[in-house]
Amino acid sequence: GTPRVLLVAPPPVWDREVWGFVSVREPSERCAALFEAQARARGVAFFDAGTVVAIPDPRDAGDGIHLTAANCASLGRALADKVRQILPPVLIDGVQ
Repeated sequence: GTPRVLLVAPPPVWDREVWGFVSVREPSERCAALFEAQARARGVAFFDAGTVVAIPDPRDAGDGIHLTAANCASLGRALADKVRQILPPVLIDGVQ
């Protein structure tokens, strides 16, 4: 059958000059809207990861670029729910 596509927009990242991530916060905050427009234009499903998780502010914790382990778990659960919405049920050995 036709493959189904889920386009996932990342949550915004923080500026981290030490890694060359300079002036990235504001553009990264626009990514979700741009990704969503592209998903609509192409007729594919869309998910904004920023609605479920946020990259920790480096002034508080984390590195400003990567998700925490807890964020990864939350995002995984949310993505699993979204995938269940867009894919038909699958039977394995008669069990859904």
